[in-house]
Amino acid sequence: MARSADNEVISLTRLQCNQASEMLGLYMAPPGDKSRMLEKLHTTAVEWAAKVWAGTSSQEETWTALKSTISRKLVYPLPVLTLTEAEYRSIMAPALKE
Repeated sequence: MARSADNEVISLTRLQCNQASEMLGLYMAPPGDKSRMLEKLHTTAVEWAAKVWAGTSSQEETWTALKSTISRKLVYPLPVLTLTEAEYRSIMAPALKE
């Protein structure tokens, strides 16, 4: 148990030392395992792509949406991740497919 800034009692969850948890929109695990974060980013890109491609947007509108929405969401966690080029491409592929 802990207390919040508002003095409310909060229940804390105990995790295994290798289990990732979400903090500020990022999934982090002490040993540096990034698989949960990669899965979350890929799922986000797939869901966005499904919504965009199901719509009737022009190519220009789709490009604007890509640059102003999903790319920002996918770029946010990059400073704390060490990704290979292949991992990054696998995340972006669903959003970029035509």
